Amino acid sequence: MKFFKYQGLGNDFIVIDERDLAFAPEPHWVQQLCDRHFGIGADGVLLTGEREGLPSMTVYNADGSIAEMCGNGLRCVARYWVEHRHYPAQMTIHTGAGPKKISVDSNICIEMGEASDLGECPASITDPALPRSGRSISMGNPHWVFEGDFTAEDRARLAPLLAADPQFKEGVNVSFAQLKQEVPRPVIELFVYERGVGWTLACGTGATATAAAFWARQRIDQSEVEIHLPGGALRIKKEGRKLFLEGPAKEVFRGEI
Repeated sequence: MKFFKYQGLGNDFIVIDERDLAFAPEPHWVQQLCDRHFGIGADGVLLTGEREGLPSMTVYNADGSIAEMCGNGLRCVARYWVEHRHYPAQMTIHTGAGPKKISVDSNICIEMGEASDLGECPASITDPALPRSGRSISMGNPHWVFEGDFTAEDRARLAPLLAADPQFKEGVNVSFAQLKQEVPRPVIELFVYERGVGWTLACGTGATATAAAFWARQRIDQSEVEIHLPGGALRIKKEGRKLFLEGPAKEVFRGEI
């Protein structure tokens, strides 16, 4: 089987063209491919093909579960279609969260659509470092955004507990965010613990959900914000109710397995 390894700010994926796959993916197979010691190594597998005449993306987390949407992964798939399928730089890709319009240049911009703001959601656990509640935001997949000055030890302790909070029956992505500067452009520092994966160097939907949470709380006024993640920076823009995600994606290597 042929594969392509891509990364978006260190959030790395195995991209597989459906034409090169002779069987349906199963969780144990995805887990083996994503294993960084016994497989290729990745945060997930992105299966891409065509649906209704347009490119499509199916996201498999490293544990074999399926995610509705992945912002960094979608940028990687878009880059693959331009580089290897010679597709136009302006495209629409079908995802589990619906079709997304994309523009591919040196960076890649995704029209993420509207955030579904589910409001403040109290946690089922209590901890001195944890705010009373986090903002529940859906970008087609669930996110829980907590704002505060969390230490690395705080994040490591809280993340697995919050991701498994029984209020979210299918699990939730947990974001720990802090506003670092407000001028000339707001900058938010962000760490994301992704369901089915764990800590990642970047999370596109998490960055978008975090910006949406800060706008909903009226913590920032500008219509553009930079999200600084361990793997680098993403830019989120707001035009009316629509949100746009901009960032890089790059092929790392390709091979056969």
